[in-house]
Amino acid sequence: MNVNISLKKPGSRLEHQGVKIEFVGQIELYYDRGNHHEFTSLVKELARPGELSHNTSFEFEFNQVEKPYESYSGTNVRLRYFLRVTIVRRLSDITQEMNLLVHTLSSYPEMNNSIKMEVGIEDCLHIEFEYNKSKYHLKDVIVGKIYFLLVRIKIKHMEIAIIKRETTGSGPNTFNENETIAKYEIMDGAPVRGESIPIRVFLAGYDLTPTMRDINKKFSVRYHLNLVLVDEEERRYFKQQEITLWRKGERMRRPLQQQLMAQQTISQKNQQSSFPQSHPQGQPPEFKSESNLTCEAVTHVYKYQLIATLTQCHLAVRRNNKFMIIAKHINTLTIMAPAMQSTGAEPPSPQQSQSPMHEEAPEQLPPAKPSPQSHTRHQHTTATPQPKPQLEVKLPS
Repeated sequence: MNVNISLKKPGSRLEHQGVKIEFVGQIELYYDRGNHHEFTSLVKELARPGELSHNTSFEFEFNQVEKPYESYSGTNVRLRYFLRVTIVRRLSDITQEMNLLVHTLSSYPEMNNSIKMEVGIEDCLHIEFEYNKSKYHLKDVIVGKIYFLLVRIKIKHMEIAIIKRETTGSGPNTFNENETIAKYEIMDGAPVRGESIPIRVFLAGYDLTPTMRDINKKFSVRYHLNLVLVDEEERRYFKQQEITLWRKGERMRRPLQQQLMAQQTISQKNQQSSFPQSHPQGQPPEFKSESNLTCEAVTHVYKYQLIATLTQCHLAVRRNNKFMIIAKHINTLTIMAPAMQSTGAEPPSPQQSQSPMHEEAPEQLPPAKPSPQSHTRHQHTTATPQPKPQLEVKLPS
């Protein structure tokens, strides 16, 4: 990375006592704004005391920097990482900061037991709730069910909520801040004994962070599932259950270019067989892949017709005795190789070119014999390439 220092007025000079850059990780408590608690700090000197007379750029690099916590911005606390450049001067320093975002990736937990608990009011209400897991990643789905064992009160509706609890400070200076992230009504009306209510909550649509416990002994962030039942007299019965959230690493995918190159290599290996190849029942050659549609053709046959029905094409190009078909939105593609001039044969008639392949199979003809003139030229000048047939590509209107 680089640090660019630009002078406001061209030709001016700036005296300094040194230029340095810092990598800082700190925790800011909003109720104690005067004190910033730094847990990571690295300093590098960019320039010694001197004078700047023109725009200057400095290179820097911080290797293997310890970043133990994830970036967080909450109601009462903020944890951030930033770069700070300082130009030291006699009277007042010039500083500039740039924030950095850090995510902490976790692996899948080995132990992830389900949550099952029976709660209620004696002789009035007994319910059993179950959640499929106790630890969820930030894009996961919470699946569970509520089972009513005993119902003797008139319940009006039931809802489930995700609550984030932020705890800052310690001892008598502890502050708790609860925030409702999401709320769902999962039942409307009075349930009966033996009824089961399913639960399914998608976490991907909410601004969640991983669970953070005792970060540098300054704050914690925890998440709870709050199950609430409301009766006809507006009395609320609730039960909270803590869950653990963690950030899952993104799946590494191969670049698209590498995938296309790999498919093209496999296609070329499959096409090294000898030409021509017969196709039973007049079926067109099989396409090797969707990204590089290729079709084998006979080059030394004086008459050849190929009618293929395609759904994705762009262009038909002949390259190295092969047809590269990369076309799109063309229903029927007709490719004909007319007779060579040396053979003196007539080109195929329009009636033959329009016959569908499934009605009549194309005629399999032997390769045309070269003329004596071309054979003699081949004997005397072996380096001269043989003439290639002229291809005519006709697309139906």
